[in-house]
Amino acid sequence: MYMAMNFTSGRMITGAAQSESLTQRIDEEIKSLFYEHFGDRLPGCTLIALGGYGRRDLCPYSDLDLLLLVERRTTRKEITAAIEDILYPLWDKGFNASYSVRTVKETLHDAKDDFFFRTSLIDARYICGSDLLATKLTHVLEKKISLRNTRKFVSDLLSHTHKRHAKFGDTSYILEPDLKEGHGGLRDYQTVMWAMKVISQTKNKLPDLITPMDIHELGVAHDFILKIRYLLHEISGRKNDRMYLEFQEVLAKEMVFSGSDVETSVETFMKQFHRQALTIKSITDSFLFSLAHTLNLTKSPADRVIDEHFKLTAGQLTFTNPGEVRRSPYLIMRAFEHLAAGDYTFSPSARFLIRKSFDLAEDLRNSSQAHETFLRILSMKKSAKILTCMLETGLLELFIPEFEKIKGRTIFDLYHTYTVDLHSIQTVAELNALEESEPEIFSRVNDRNALYLSAFLHDIGKGYGLKHEIVGADIAGSISTRFDLSGDSVDLVRFLIHNHIVMADLATKLDLTEERVAVEFARKMKDPQRLSMLYLLTVADSKATGPLGWNEWKEALLSELYAKALHVMEKGIFKDPANTQLLERKWEQLMREIARKPGHRHARPLWALPQAYILYSDTPDIIRHMDLRSRIDGPEDIEVDVTLKDKHVTLTIITRDRPGLFSMLTGILAMNHLEIISAKVFTWLDGVAVDVFKVIPPWPDFSEWHKITAQFKKATTGNMDIRARLASTKALKNNDQNAPNATQKASITIDNETSDFFTLVEIRAQNSLGMLYHVSRTITGFGLDIHRAFVSRNGDLGSNVFYVVDALGEKIEDEQRRLKLSADIQRVIDDSWKREENPLHDGGQEIPAP
Repeated sequence: MYMAMNFTSGRMITGAAQSESLTQRIDEEIKSLFYEHFGDRLPGCTLIALGGYGRRDLCPYSDLDLLLLVERRTTRKEITAAIEDILYPLWDKGFNASYSVRTVKETLHDAKDDFFFRTSLIDARYICGSDLLATKLTHVLEKKISLRNTRKFVSDLLSHTHKRHAKFGDTSYILEPDLKEGHGGLRDYQTVMWAMKVISQTKNKLPDLITPMDIHELGVAHDFILKIRYLLHEISGRKNDRMYLEFQEVLAKEMVFSGSDVETSVETFMKQFHRQALTIKSITDSFLFSLAHTLNLTKSPADRVIDEHFKLTAGQLTFTNPGEVRRSPYLIMRAFEHLAAGDYTFSPSARFLIRKSFDLAEDLRNSSQAHETFLRILSMKKSAKILTCMLETGLLELFIPEFEKIKGRTIFDLYHTYTVDLHSIQTVAELNALEESEPEIFSRVNDRNALYLSAFLHDIGKGYGLKHEIVGADIAGSISTRFDLSGDSVDLVRFLIHNHIVMADLATKLDLTEERVAVEFARKMKDPQRLSMLYLLTVADSKATGPLGWNEWKEALLSELYAKALHVMEKGIFKDPANTQLLERKWEQLMREIARKPGHRHARPLWALPQAYILYSDTPDIIRHMDLRSRIDGPEDIEVDVTLKDKHVTLTIITRDRPGLFSMLTGILAMNHLEIISAKVFTWLDGVAVDVFKVIPPWPDFSEWHKITAQFKKATTGNMDIRARLASTKALKNNDQNAPNATQKASITIDNETSDFFTLVEIRAQNSLGMLYHVSRTITGFGLDIHRAFVSRNGDLGSNVFYVVDALGEKIEDEQRRLKLSADIQRVIDDSWKREENPLHDGGQEIPAP
């Protein structure tokens, strides 16, 4: 193809140079085609490049927007015949070329009513044809009164920018950003350029709304992202502005980024990208905000003096005496605190003053007044707005240098939606919201500074190649000491960050009906304040992670663990009477509900319900399960109960228990691409298994639940080999899990201490299709009975905890047997990874149309 390039040729040149070179080649081809096919057929016409082509921002598969300007209206037949002679060769070479034919008068008329056409005309550029006609258009556009309404143009520009940001998201923080239309993308840069061009033509002198420093940084950031877009088009082989994860590693290589011992090349590349996008976003937002207030497009609060150091003018905060900042650097932090008082931002002069005062960073870091102000900001209602503004102006990493390590840092897993820096800020915001929704728990917190600082710094240890909670605790301890926190407060910060993933792990991995879990956790927490602070931090962290990091299942487990640990602290470590009371209430409720049902059976097997099952299950679910259980007679009978939730499906499978049942069910679910995010296994005393799975279907309106019943009956009667079927099942092309990394060793722990009655087999490994089936099959084949199973997902890792006993109902006491079990599990995990990396069939499996 015409635009195809060798990647190596573009590595060391700028994005602008690449686009300029491509634009010149296209110009030459269009000129040649124009003069060859038009010739003297239509002498009074000219060809104008519009939009990205006009401003020379072309990428390999960019749109070519052309305006054929004519002196008089010609027949459609003449125009079509002539212009298509130009377009066909361009289409053949892969360009999405489009054109319009207008006279100068028609151009002016259309520009008045079509905002997008008007913006494309701002970048209009003469290619070939009548230069007199092109000059005429330029002069008329500059003089036309209807097109010189700066206020109307800026109002439309702001409106469309707001809609675009809402649709395409925040390029500076999200993990798969839109390079062109996202907030912080190339379109934002053009928005500033368009506004500046229009402002330059106005008769009324406007104040300087952007500094030369900002313009320079905008240009650097624009060139960096333009180069990425250029390469992304080449790599994708099509017009593509969304930088999906699959392209990021290749882009890092083409952009000549190298890694280190603690950071891969793609992590370094994405960090730089997010920082450049953040530059465009912050400068654009500040410029448009100032422009809107200057043109009175936004209602501004009344001008007023805030205090002796600050004043408010046209909705913008500014320093009363800028020179005072050199003598009292802490005023910079005070300026940010004042932003929380209303919906306004810094004036251009204030923003410029802050950014040129970075040489005062050491004085600011050593200022006790600045420390106190920053701690107040953390617990303010608008803390997220202020901290984000600090981040975008570059102050945050200067005030806390350790924060620079996580600025723009990407976490490559399923759960995290944002970069680490924004996630940290969002955690503080979520904690602030919890102060209103959980006042009783917050009442046990006496050290709010330690809690809020821990929320802000909980991921400060990421990027060092070690366990981030351990590294982060030491770093946060040093920062807390620098902030003049007391020794007890510093210890609290260290404790919270060191343990900030512990509570979620315990709640989602272990059987909370075992008293020992809550007792040991309570002992680790030591007192109600630490327990409450860790609970609040865990919830805030989970909510700030993204949609997959928080759901009602995780909320219920965390609340249960918190309540039980608090009970242990306040009532002692003896058996929790709350469970006994709950059991009694549920028994009474069950009896009442059964008695109300028409034609109820008094012989319903209430005696068969295990206590753990009753404690875990809601009464309506128990009633429904008992109704379904009444239909189970032979080993081939099965009932599948489907309950739709917001983000997942609760799938309850009821059948006769037998060796290998859990393995069989997980294999069937994997065959149907039903991703298991949690599982609980219960065996009633009458030999009926009630296995409760939370699953994510392969598409939103998945309805093929009947397949589970049919496949189960085939497997039970020996008419289907699950293992063989799984081996030929291919991953879906849109599967959001990262490819397994066979170099990452699975973590396998066999624990006889946590439970009084069971051996716990805990496996933490990267997910792959059917792994849960192969692991549980190995455990069952080892002669062990899986009494309970807890399955959870954390990013691209799966955590599976099996409560097992041997054929005699005893723990696995023999050490050699435990080692053999661990080795066998590791082997099947390795084999599962190999199957994922080398499937029987090339490529992924297409998702059929729902």
